Amino acid sequence: IVAIGECGLDYDRLKFCPKEVQLQWFEKQLSLAEETKLPMFLHMRAAGDDFLEIMEKYRGRIPGGVVHSFTGTQQELQQLLDLDFFI
Repeated sequence: IVAIGECGLDYDRLKFCPKEVQLQWFEKQLSLAEETKLPMFLHMRAAGDDFLEIMEKYRGRIPGGVVHSFTGTQQELQQLLDLDFFI
């Protein structure tokens, strides 16, 4: 195993999984990455504010990762790059 994933938030798919459930399990997945010290393969679609808030909280505790399926703004892109994530 080389990474934890695919994990993240996808608010374009709320009909399949409510926001509250996604937030709950995303934090658990980040805790797993922290525990195993593995990087993450991350998914962020239409969830910029929540995703960035959570990643800022966990960034010092996980070894990094790749964010794909990115639908954010230029500013959100820069925030993720500033946190040393790859897009």
